[in-house]
Amino acid sequence: METETNLVLRKPELKPHSSHKQRFHSSNALEILRESVRILRYNLGAFMLTAAVLICPVSALILPNFLTDQSLVNKLTVKLLLVAKSSGLPLQPLVKHSCQKFAETAVSSAMCFPLFITVSLLSRVAVVYSVDCTYSKEKVEISKFLVALQKLWRRVVLTYLWICVLIVGCFTFFCVLLVAICSSFYVLGFSPDFNAYGAILVGLAFSVVFANAIIICNTAVVISVLEDVSGVGALMRASDLVKGQIQVGLLIFLGSTLGLAFVEGLFDHRVKKVSYGDGSSRLWEGPLLVFMYSFVTLVDSMMGAVFYFSCRVYYSMDASREETQAIMETVAVLDTYRLRRRLTSLSQLHHRRSVSSCIDLYHHLALMDEGRQKDLQLLEEIIDKGLKQKLVHITASRDKIFEEQKVFSDLRKNLETLEKNGVNSLKTMVNLGSEVYMQAEVPDTRHIFMDVGLGFYVEFTRQEALDYITQREERIKKQLEEVTGVITQIKGRIKLAHFQIQQILNLPEENSSSSSRRQRVMEPAQNTGAGIGGSNGTMRYQTNDGIAAAAAAVDDSKENLNQVINSIQKTLGLLHQLDLTITSFTPASQLHLLQRLNSVVVELDSMAKLSEKCNIQVPMEVLNLIDNGKNPDEFTRDVLNSCIARNQVTKGKTDAFKDLRKHILEELEQTFPDEVDDYREIRANSAAEAKRLAQSQNVLPNGDAKVKSEL
Repeated sequence: METETNLVLRKPELKPHSSHKQRFHSSNALEILRESVRILRYNLGAFMLTAAVLICPVSALILPNFLTDQSLVNKLTVKLLLVAKSSGLPLQPLVKHSCQKFAETAVSSAMCFPLFITVSLLSRVAVVYSVDCTYSKEKVEISKFLVALQKLWRRVVLTYLWICVLIVGCFTFFCVLLVAICSSFYVLGFSPDFNAYGAILVGLAFSVVFANAIIICNTAVVISVLEDVSGVGALMRASDLVKGQIQVGLLIFLGSTLGLAFVEGLFDHRVKKVSYGDGSSRLWEGPLLVFMYSFVTLVDSMMGAVFYFSCRVYYSMDASREETQAIMETVAVLDTYRLRRRLTSLSQLHHRRSVSSCIDLYHHLALMDEGRQKDLQLLEEIIDKGLKQKLVHITASRDKIFEEQKVFSDLRKNLETLEKNGVNSLKTMVNLGSEVYMQAEVPDTRHIFMDVGLGFYVEFTRQEALDYITQREERIKKQLEEVTGVITQIKGRIKLAHFQIQQILNLPEENSSSSSRRQRVMEPAQNTGAGIGGSNGTMRYQTNDGIAAAAAAVDDSKENLNQVINSIQKTLGLLHQLDLTITSFTPASQLHLLQRLNSVVVELDSMAKLSEKCNIQVPMEVLNLIDNGKNPDEFTRDVLNSCIARNQVTKGKTDAFKDLRKHILEELEQTFPDEVDDYREIRANSAAEAKRLAQSQNVLPNGDAKVKSEL
């Protein structure tokens, strides 16, 4: 998305600590000026060197009109006045001044054309190169610039020649159109004043067209430097880029033109024409105005380069919006799915715990005496009316904190996505209620209003919002730690109460049952380990019957595992039905509840018997991933990546050893050719003999597999 030709949009953020790739985009000429000034401050040495070496000499020759022949200017002015008179225009001071300035501009441009196509064009290339290096945070070096200049100078000159043709064509078309319109009005009998007004209107229209042409031409020069496009292609590329940003370009052109005209007027008034005193101020006012003119030219070139990057971002904005919206929707769906799956697992765990307690109470209800019933009733009141209610309340508050954390997390992801893609406007869908969405557009996403509490909203930039979100997330993390500690204490008290209930009912502790289960799980592994070792402590290989028995054992283990999985799914279904029965319990449904409890007990017994036949070994990393709410497949991915890395290292060592053996064999062959031939013949015979022996006898008399000896 960021690469359209050979150019990769560099990172325009000048802060060295920023780690996100950003792209500058603005619809405001003032912000482009600020960006240019920031770039100038960041790389002041390179730009000042360019201004002093390349721009100031050109300005020193252009302002005093040293290369302009005044006789040619006067002759051209007289001819233009004659054409204006013959077209019916009145020779007013405005017309005379316009003809004189046009003649001076034409003669000066023709005389200074070699200077423009060499030094002036080289200065613009240097400025664009420095801006690009600043965005990429590279040091501007003259040697690198000269190397790059050799590759791009031809296409820059070709583009400049086409720009000159375009500008000359615009002026020629304007002159022909102006003469044709004024002559038509003069032939039709309109007054000279009316012709003057018509000429002014045509001049205003031409000014707008000429300003657009200059914007396209300046952008084309930048394109010819940064992209592999030149000539007409650069002009067409520039016309496509500036679409939608032409107003910003016009403001930049207007500001630069007014600045240059202001400095030229000061130079004419204070240096060319001595308006006061003896003219001694020329010694310091002249160089100062030349430097001011050069500085305005430098800033204009920098703004043109920054304007190009802004247009590049605006040109790819639609695709960026669609991609950003798709990413945001995908992230939201994934986060919602993960949260829902986690809540479901917690809910199932809670149901299993509650149903387990009901089963235990059901089995031992008939054995209680009156004292035990009172103790149990007291403990149940402590658990149900005290601890559990408090646990529910605190858990609800923790859920609210989790929701707040998720809101800030989603907001952080959205802001980082916007920063990464350089999106300054956004189209989204707003939920109006009842799953009814309406399309909305955010025209400017560079600022965001955030709730800081008590109903107050503060406007932040993206970076300020990210910093504020970081602080809020740290605060939320501390709150979660405190609430989690309280929940852990309450759960510990509930567990202690359950332990007291177990003591009253004479129930076996969970630790003993879990240890027995672990012992049963470890027994198959120990038996397997015992089967591997031989009587003499050496490794023995199984025969075909042993392999078949092992395969049958693997099939049986898979079948038992499938049966356990089916039993777990059936138990979950029964627990869900039991939960519904307990939720809507009435005295009339007591028999139905007992039937459901019996079904759950029978299925749990069946699951326990099936689990004894399975040797289920789960790595602790997988359990940790599940506890952290992550995908267990990440463990498989990490194992595969580590295996791939080890295989690559082993393959590299093997290849290096093969190359070394080949190299040694080649050197030996050059030194001892006869011995190497004998060695190869002996090795071939040994390989053939080993192959024949392997085919004739594969198993030893004791049933062990024969191990081949290396030759």
